[in-house]
Amino acid sequence: MEDWLYEDGANANYTTYDKQRKNMTDLFDTLNNRKVQHAERDTVASTAEKGLEAYEAKIEDLKTTKTWITDEERQDVTDKIAEIRNWLKEQLEAQAQLKLSEDPVFQSADLMKKMAQLKKLYTKVANKKKPKPPKDEKSEEKAEEKEEEKSEEEPKTEGTEDLWREENLFLNW
Repeated sequence: MEDWLYEDGANANYTTYDKQRKNMTDLFDTLNNRKVQHAERDTVASTAEKGLEAYEAKIEDLKTTKTWITDEERQDVTDKIAEIRNWLKEQLEAQAQLKLSEDPVFQSADLMKKMAQLKKLYTKVANKKKPKPPKDEKSEEKAEEKEEEKSEEEPKTEGTEDLWREENLFLNW
């Protein structure tokens, strides 16, 4: 680069300099990405594995705390955990075959997306509301009878509410 700058680049215009800068920046970004991915890979993988174990424990806990969640719903989350675990294993094995000078197969951002999908699925299952118990026809009839009795017992107070409000207005005045 230095040779180009003092030889061919000495009389170059702005667009040529800008193109050279872009080429250098692109190369630097590629190499820096490899370095960052290599540095993060082990940490991200171990953190993800701990997260997957935590989700498995939470699913087991749902069996006792939220019995209305079906086995199929819990199985969906368990399947997603297994899918991510297998994907991670395959990616790490493929990455181990590559040299450090090659572009990484495994990107930590991809793993983060998969973990976010798992979190969304787990949250959907875990936040499922307990279904309301079905009402019996007899209990509905009893409730209707009680309402009828109350309405018959209550004296009619039409017009007294307005009078009461007026008295309170004068008392607060």
